[in-house]
Amino acid sequence: MSRFTSDSIRAARTSAARTSAARTRTARHTLGLGLLGVLALTGCTEPAPADTVAPTATTTATRAPAATPTATAAAATPTAEAPEGETPAPAAETPVAEAPAAEAPAPAAPAPAAPVAGRLTPCPELLTAAELAALESEGLRLNPEPATYFDYPIVEEMQQAGLLCRWTGQGDVYVVVGQLALSDEQWPTAREGFLSEGFTADDASAPGFLNGPDVEDESYPGRGVLHSDGVLYYVSYPGILPSVVPLAG
Repeated sequence: MSRFTSDSIRAARTSAARTSAARTRTARHTLGLGLLGVLALTGCTEPAPADTVAPTATTTATRAPAATPTATAAAATPTAEAPEGETPAPAAETPVAEAPAAEAPAPAAPAPAAPVAGRLTPCPELLTAAELAALESEGLRLNPEPATYFDYPIVEEMQQAGLLCRWTGQGDVYVVVGQLALSDEQWPTAREGFLSEGFTADDASAPGFLNGPDVEDESYPGRGVLHSDGVLYYVSYPGILPSVVPLAG
């Protein structure tokens, strides 16, 4: 082999070696750049540390604004404290409406008073309401004028010392009831006097009734007297005796 050839071969090997070394350096440089790029990318996409929790999107319910308390009608009024050592005045009490008291029943009509012995009954109250209505229907009314004619002396005495009541009308029809106070002790003597004057006992008309003697006017036969509870009664006819209030009870 010639020297030229050996030098050529040596130069070629040296060139190849240089080329290989250059490639090696280039490859290493390229590899280094690639690793740096990978590392750079890895740093950007590297996951967060284990103890760091990514915030989770939470949907928060929107709360309605709290209702504002309204003042009540009867708001509590602060009470001023009493000075030390003084007793606070009691709070004013709210008046309570009281239920109306039950109405008292109307008083019952008073019962007719029992006749008093010796008491004379006024003419408007002497006869029952039914009898007064009957007399009214016949045109007879209480006559306040004094009588001028008397059947017997006792009737005139009743007008003067007692009470003589007469119901008269336009005609000759009339009703007469007389009263005279006469005690029970006086009655037996008075009764004997009537009998001596012609009066006769007539219990058929009414117990204790004394029928008077006939007189010139016999339009009303049976006129007479009756004694009861300290009063001597005269009636123009015995049929009215049940309508005399003191005798009706």
